[in-house]
Amino acid sequence: MQEYVMLALPGYTLSCQATGILPIQTALITNSTVLVNTTNIASITIAEEGNYSLVATNLFGTVTREILVTFFGETKLILFLFQSY
Repeated sequence: MQEYVMLALPGYTLSCQATGILPIQTALITNSTVLVNTTNIASITIAEEGNYSLVATNLFGTVTREILVTFFGETKLILFLFQSY
């Protein structure tokens, strides 16, 4: 599992898109709470610093990325792409 650190401002959009064999379920999770669970691009507006998990699942397995979000900088889109199998 890979871990990332992101610098952000409150109100940033955290988005993840999974690529691979469809269908792919994509979820954004923090503090054991599922914030978004979709088969499309998962996006949320970040209101709090903290640890976020980005999870992509299909018939062949699951890919998880752990992200630590810290507020700092200018507004922008944070986009993650997953390769699922």
